[in-house]
Amino acid sequence: MHRGLAWALRDGILYKMSQLLVRTFAACLLVLSACEGELGTLDEDAGGVSLMDGATLPGDGGGRDTGARDSGVRDTGARDSGVRDTGARDSGVDPCTASGPLAEPITGCRPLPVPDTGDPAADCVARINQFRHDCQCLPPLMRWTAGEACADQVAQYDSEAGTPHAGFRAGICDSGRAQNECPGWGSIPQTISGCLQQMWDEGPGDFYGPPPHGHYINMSTHTRVACGFYEGPGGVWAAQNFR
Repeated sequence: MHRGLAWALRDGILYKMSQLLVRTFAACLLVLSACEGELGTLDEDAGGVSLMDGATLPGDGGGRDTGARDSGVRDTGARDSGVRDTGARDSGVDPCTASGPLAEPITGCRPLPVPDTGDPAADCVARINQFRHDCQCLPPLMRWTAGEACADQVAQYDSEAGTPHAGFRAGICDSGRAQNECPGWGSIPQTISGCLQQMWDEGPGDFYGPPPHGHYINMSTHTRVACGFYEGPGGVWAAQNFR
């Protein structure tokens, strides 16, 4: 009796334990099924945020974030404004106003020739003043109109003599205190654009050299200038008389 009761109890306990194990196993299956649903892979094409490669951000349409917005550099939009930076001379502010005359000319200063107005004597003065202003911030020379007839005269005299400054040394007229001359050039415009450039390029130094710097010294000093020209068999001779 006791032995049968013991087996019955044992069988009942085993049965209950087996039922408990079955229910527990079934519950675990349900839990695992629920966990798999929560931890399922994200669909990158569904507009979600992918954390695996950091490639997309919300609202960017799947475009790759290059990090440019986090670079710390502020885009002001200036490059897209359509306004071209043309430099100080286009700003309406004369750089010479603040600096005043320079102690020495700017190295390699080669301004574009002044426009041909049809008045060579005026263009010559304008070209000299262009060098003075653009290359050394010097004030302009006045045009010495009363001396232009003499400048024409000495240019002719020197051309016919074949000797630069011959008329100046001979004192044939009032040639001022100093003279530069372009002997035997191809045309009047060439003397204004090219010859005067060569003279200015001499720069500061000893008047007679070697090499000579007297042409530059005459152009960068004095207060007035008269330009004259003569065109003959020996080409164009151009004289600039200073005072």
